[in-house]
Amino acid sequence: MNVMQQAENYFNAWNNHDTDAITALFAEGGSYSDPNVPDGVAGPHLAGYAGAIFAAFSDLEFEIVKQFECGEGAMTAEWLMKGTHDGELRGLPPTGRSIAVPSIDVIEAGDDGITSVRGYFSNGTMMEQLDCLVSVQPKRIGPVSFDNSTYTSTGNT
Repeated sequence: MNVMQQAENYFNAWNNHDTDAITALFAEGGSYSDPNVPDGVAGPHLAGYAGAIFAAFSDLEFEIVKQFECGEGAMTAEWLMKGTHDGELRGLPPTGRSIAVPSIDVIEAGDDGITSVRGYFSNGTMMEQLDCLVSVQPKRIGPVSFDNSTYTSTGNT
Protein backbone atom coordinates (compact mmCIF):
# COMPACT_ATOMS: atom_id res chain seq x y z
CA MET A 1 0.00 0.00 0.00
CA ASN A 2 1.49 3.37 -0.97
CA VAL A 3 1.58 6.47 1.22
CA MET A 4 -1.45 8.04 -0.48
CA GLN A 5 -3.59 4.96 0.27
CA GLN A 6 -2.33 4.86 3.85
CA ALA A 7 -3.15 8.56 4.28
CA GLU A 8 -6.66 7.97 2.90
CA ASN A 9 -7.18 5.18 5.45
CA TYR A 10 -5.80 7.45 8.17
CA PHE A 11 -8.22 10.29 7.43
CA ASN A 12 -11.11 7.82 7.09
CA ALA A 13 -10.29 6.47 10.57
CA TRP A 14 -10.37 10.02 11.99
CA ASN A 15 -13.65 10.76 10.20
CA ASN A 16 -15.11 7.51 11.57
CA HIS A 17 -13.92 8.46 15.09
CA ASP A 18 -12.18 5.08 15.29
CA THR A 19 -9.25 5.39 17.68
CA ASP A 20 -8.32 1.71 17.28
CA ALA A 21 -8.10 2.09 13.50
CA ILE A 22 -6.05 5.28 13.83
CA THR A 23 -3.42 3.63 16.02
CA ALA A 24 -3.42 0.38 14.00
CA LEU A 25 -2.33 2.32 10.90
CA PHE A 26 0.98 3.28 12.53
CA ALA A 27 4.13 1.20 12.17
CA GLU A 28 6.00 0.11 15.28
CA GLY A 29 7.64 3.26 16.65
CA GLY A 30 5.50 5.56 14.49
CA SER A 31 4.32 8.80 16.07
CA TYR A 32 1.91 11.70 15.74
CA SER A 33 2.65 15.32 16.65
CA ASP A 34 0.87 18.66 16.34
CA PRO A 35 0.97 22.00 18.20
CA ASN A 36 -0.90 20.42 21.16
CA VAL A 37 1.48 17.45 21.42
CA PRO A 38 4.76 18.79 19.98
CA ASP A 39 6.84 15.99 21.49
CA GLY A 40 4.65 13.38 19.79
CA VAL A 41 2.34 10.60 20.94
CA ALA A 42 1.81 7.02 19.85
CA GLY A 43 -0.29 3.96 20.64
CA PRO A 44 -2.66 4.38 23.59
CA HIS A 45 -1.60 8.01 24.10
CA LEU A 46 -2.60 8.82 20.52
CA ALA A 47 -5.89 6.96 21.01
CA GLY A 48 -6.55 8.97 24.18
CA TYR A 49 -5.68 12.24 22.45
CA ALA A 50 -8.00 11.50 19.52
CA GLY A 51 -10.75 10.28 21.86
CA ALA A 52 -10.64 13.55 23.81
CA ILE A 53 -11.04 15.51 20.58
CA PHE A 54 -13.99 13.34 19.54
CA ALA A 55 -15.58 13.88 22.96
CA ALA A 56 -15.24 17.66 22.56
CA PHE A 57 -16.50 17.68 18.95
CA SER A 58 -18.92 14.79 18.44
CA ASP A 59 -19.44 15.71 14.77
CA LEU A 60 -15.73 16.28 14.03
CA GLU A 61 -14.69 15.74 10.43
CA PHE A 62 -11.66 16.37 8.29
CA GLU A 63 -12.32 17.68 4.79
CA ILE A 64 -9.35 17.08 2.51
CA VAL A 65 -8.73 20.19 0.42
CA LYS A 66 -5.58 19.10 -1.45
CA GLN A 67 -3.07 16.32 -1.19
CA PHE A 68 0.32 15.82 -2.78
CA GLU A 69 2.78 12.98 -2.91
CA CYS A 70 6.17 14.51 -2.18
CA GLY A 71 8.72 11.80 -2.67
CA GLU A 72 8.84 8.13 -1.94
CA GLY A 73 6.85 7.37 1.20
CA ALA A 74 5.84 10.97 1.94
CA MET A 75 2.79 13.13 1.30
CA THR A 76 1.21 16.34 2.46
CA ALA A 77 -2.48 16.94 2.93
CA GLU A 78 -4.18 20.29 3.33
CA TRP A 79 -7.38 19.83 5.30
CA LEU A 80 -10.12 21.64 7.14
CA MET A 81 -11.07 20.39 10.61
CA LYS A 82 -14.76 21.06 11.17
CA GLY A 83 -17.05 20.40 14.08
CA THR A 84 -19.30 21.76 16.79
CA HIS A 85 -17.89 22.17 20.28
CA ASP A 86 -20.47 20.16 22.23
CA GLY A 87 -18.27 18.50 24.86
CA GLU A 88 -15.59 19.51 27.34
CA LEU A 89 -12.21 20.45 25.85
CA ARG A 90 -9.36 20.50 28.40
CA GLY A 91 -11.63 22.00 31.02
CA LEU A 92 -13.44 24.35 28.63
CA PRO A 93 -17.19 23.70 28.85
CA PRO A 94 -19.07 23.26 25.55
CA THR A 95 -19.58 26.54 23.73
CA GLY A 96 -21.92 25.22 21.03
CA ARG A 97 -19.80 27.06 18.47
CA SER A 98 -18.62 25.59 15.18
CA ILE A 99 -15.04 25.53 14.03
CA ALA A 100 -13.41 25.28 10.60
CA VAL A 101 -9.66 25.20 11.22
CA PRO A 102 -7.32 25.03 8.20
CA SER A 103 -4.38 22.70 8.66
CA ILE A 104 -1.67 20.66 6.97
CA ASP A 105 -0.33 17.19 7.75
CA VAL A 106 2.98 15.80 6.59
CA ILE A 107 2.67 12.02 6.54
CA GLU A 108 5.49 9.52 6.06
CA ALA A 109 4.87 5.82 5.65
CA GLY A 110 6.65 2.58 4.86
CA ASP A 111 5.63 -0.98 4.15
CA ASP A 112 4.72 -1.53 7.83
CA GLY A 113 2.48 1.52 8.11
CA ILE A 114 2.66 5.19 8.97
CA THR A 115 5.95 6.20 10.54
CA SER A 116 5.20 9.85 11.18
CA VAL A 117 2.36 12.36 11.07
CA ARG A 118 3.25 15.97 11.76
CA GLY A 119 0.25 18.28 11.92
CA TYR A 120 0.47 22.06 11.57
CA PHE A 121 -2.37 24.37 12.57
CA SER A 122 -3.05 27.45 14.66
CA ASN A 123 -4.44 26.83 18.13
CA GLY A 124 -5.30 30.52 18.19
CA THR A 125 -7.62 30.14 15.21
CA MET A 126 -9.62 27.44 16.95
CA MET A 127 -9.82 29.41 20.20
CA GLU A 128 -11.00 32.52 18.33
CA GLN A 129 -13.67 30.47 16.58
CA LEU A 130 -14.78 29.15 19.98
CA ASP A 131 -15.01 32.81 21.11
CA CYS A 132 -12.33 32.28 23.76
CA LEU A 133 -9.99 34.97 24.96
CA VAL A 134 -6.50 33.52 24.83
CA SER A 135 -3.70 34.58 27.14
CA VAL A 136 -0.23 33.37 26.30
CA GLN A 137 1.84 31.57 28.89
CA PRO A 138 5.36 30.13 28.75
CA LYS A 139 5.58 26.43 27.87
CA ARG A 140 7.38 25.69 31.14
CA ILE A 141 4.17 26.56 33.04
CA GLY A 142 2.43 23.60 31.42
CA PRO A 143 -0.34 22.85 28.96
CA VAL A 144 -3.17 25.25 28.33
CA SER A 145 -6.09 25.05 30.72
CA PHE A 146 -9.34 26.92 31.02
CA ASP A 147 -11.00 28.56 33.97
CA ASN A 148 -13.21 31.52 34.73
CA SER A 149 -11.42 34.75 35.41
CA THR A 150 -12.23 38.42 35.36
CA TYR A 151 -10.04 41.34 34.39
CA THR A 152 -10.82 44.71 35.86
CA SER A 153 -9.13 47.86 34.65
CA THR A 154 -8.24 50.25 37.46
CA GLY A 155 -7.06 53.01 35.17
CA ASN A 156 -3.50 52.71 36.52
CA THR A 157 -0.70 52.25 34.03
